Amino acid sequence: MPKHPRVVSPLLSGTQIRDLRLSVGLTATGVAKALGYRHRSTIYSWETGYRPIPIEAARAFLHLIDDVQKKDLDLLQRVSSHLVDKPSTNVQH
Repeated sequence: MPKHPRVVSPLLSGTQIRDLRLSVGLTATGVAKALGYRHRSTIYSWETGYRPIPIEAARAFLHLIDDVQKKDLDLLQRVSSHLVDKPSTNVQH
């Protein structure tokens, strides 16, 4: 039997937290700082199921993921618009 039993949050599972964090390229340290925690071990404890993520932290985490995704989408749209709007200068005759 494990020393610390797994705890599954009703809001987000540890696997979901880790997968979401990694999908947007955030480190556990970055998430901890963004959410006001001092140590990345707090994030790891949620991801491993050692501790459930508090409701307030789950909301803040989801907002953080949403903000990062929106910034990534905005950057992609800006880069794409520059590629589409500029005529090609490599025209061969």
